Amino acid sequence: MGLGTKIQFLGWCDNLPDIMKSCDLFLLPHVERPKEGLGLVLLEAQLASLPLLISTGIAKDPILPWSHYSRLSLNEGTDVWVKKGFKLMQQEKLETDFVLNKYKNSPFDMGFAIKDLLTNIYS
Repeated sequence: MGLGTKIQFLGWCDNLPDIMKSCDLFLLPHVERPKEGLGLVLLEAQLASLPLLISTGIAKDPILPWSHYSRLSLNEGTDVWVKKGFKLMQQEKLETDFVLNKYKNSPFDMGFAIKDLLTNIYS
């Protein structure tokens, strides 16, 4: 495919948010069986305002409702994945403040989850 000069395997990094913010697209292919569990990396990518191109082997649970994403089967083939990736990258990027505010009011935010739990228990 000639991607050798386009892809870098960085190993362990302490500056993941900075790296993700410099990317145009988050790509996560995964076999359809068994499904990937709750992918925290998907939450991280969404908090970095990245559009997601993921396979149907990824659970829908960590996908936040305002995110730009597409799910494709691995059987769709490279051309379909490439076209969908370019389409996602053409969408207007979500502002970081918008994403963080939405996240803070979602069940994935620990403060929100605890407040909701306590409200349900004590009301």
